[in-house]
Amino acid sequence: MRTYMSQVTSAPGGAPPRTPTFGSAKIDNAVSYSVAIYHFNAQIISRSGGKSATAAAAYRARDKVYDDRTGLIFDYSYKGSADYCQILASAQAQDWVDNRKVFWNKVETAERRKNSQLAKKINVALPLELSQEEKIELSFSRHAHHQTVRR
Repeated sequence: MRTYMSQVTSAPGGAPPRTPTFGSAKIDNAVSYSVAIYHFNAQIISRSGGKSATAAAAYRARDKVYDDRTGLIFDYSYKGSADYCQILASAQAQDWVDNRKVFWNKVETAERRKNSQLAKKINVALPLELSQEEKIELSFSRHAHHQTVRR
């Protein structure tokens, strides 16, 4: 998970701090603080863009995945482990859905067109102040689950 930060500080060497401005408004009595910068990015992984769902899954999970369709092996295990990886699935889903190697190969097999949309990649910056458990809870909350799995 990535978190982007912006730092607002006073002037070095004990000099009086510059007065930060927000638009045309000045902020008096400025103090040093960190501000989280909001970041959200969603992309579609599609074959027309030269992408592969198995390659994307292997990269994000830092895993080794064999692509049945192309015969290629995507190995990103050398990059170290991912902070957290989970497949969101409904309660009615079959057991093989939790196995990323089987799941993404079935996605590749089911979508046959050259312009198939295979998956969506969602990148959200979360505040550094949250613990790993809080970030996971926020990422996979009921609302997030409803917006991704139910669609």
